[in-house]
Amino acid sequence: MDNETREMFNTLFEMIKDMQNDMKDMQNDMKDMQNKVDGLSSEVHDLRGLIENETNKNIKIIAEAHELQVDKLNDIQKTVENVRARQNLTEIRLNIIEADIKMLKRA
Repeated sequence: MDNETREMFNTLFEMIKDMQNDMKDMQNDMKDMQNKVDGLSSEVHDLRGLIENETNKNIKIIAEAHELQVDKLNDIQKTVENVRARQNLTEIRLNIIEADIKMLKRA
């Protein structure tokens, strides 16, 4: 093998070694990226659980408050109905008294 061929082989060999080193670096980078992705995936999973727990808790609190407000509204409606009924009775009594007064004035 002549020198020129030997140099070509050496150059090719060095290029292949460089490529292999680059590929090893890329593989290490890929492993690092995969580890980071796995870590992020785990964090996202944890955050999702936390958000779901907090959201469910807050929805429950809101639902309980809403239920209390509905109960209060129902109580207020009953009170309003009672007041209206008393008002109607008072108006009837007033009409009767006015009619009695008119009859007394005529007599």
